[in-house]
Amino acid sequence: MFTLVVTRGGDGAGTVVSNPTGIQCGNGCVFSSPTNSPLSLAATPAPGSRFEGWAGACSGRGRCTLSGSGPIAVIARFSQVTANDSSVNPPAPMPQTQMPVVSSAIATPTPAATGPRTAPAPTNTNPMTTRSWMSAVQNVIADIKSPYKLVVSVPKKTWVRIRMDNGQTYEEKLGAGAVRMWVTDRPFAISMGNAGGARIELNGRPLPPADGVEISNVVLPQE
Repeated sequence: MFTLVVTRGGDGAGTVVSNPTGIQCGNGCVFSSPTNSPLSLAATPAPGSRFEGWAGACSGRGRCTLSGSGPIAVIARFSQVTANDSSVNPPAPMPQTQMPVVSSAIATPTPAATGPRTAPAPTNTNPMTTRSWMSAVQNVIADIKSPYKLVVSVPKKTWVRIRMDNGQTYEEKLGAGAVRMWVTDRPFAISMGNAGGARIELNGRPLPPADGVEISNVVLPQE
């Protein structure tokens, strides 16, 4: 016998149904199976939403097949399909052929100006700050072991992109107060639009505050 807890994540809407029948959830539900027979779940987004994938006991975007005993938790993540919002929408991901590493900023030459020279606009990119933050992070997580559980909590609207060990990428716009969790056997590659005030934990250990840090394809942990 096992007890299945299905919850909905994200700012979108949708339903989760099971085969054999018995589960039809919107915001969430609890289902107890009297046997250990496999149970298959399918997620269907509501109009104006899209299905981003599973978290918890399942991953990916396909059907979620479960069996076993005891409590099992699954999260179906849906996001709203809205017009582009440059303040919270992530940039299009670049093709990758290997596990990403911490990015560095490269200065781009400014075209020759015909008028009076002006000072360049300041940017938030500070690779030294990122490297210093990563050094502090390594001191916190140096001895953790696989599997790795990453938890991100954000106090304001932003976006996050997580690349898993199997190459699967999860990308989502997060509202204020959102909490997300991912589990994998290999390091994550994480990018965030605005990490200011965000709480990031790896295997239950809070990482140093990332205020002012550019988090772009940062590998956690670095092996």
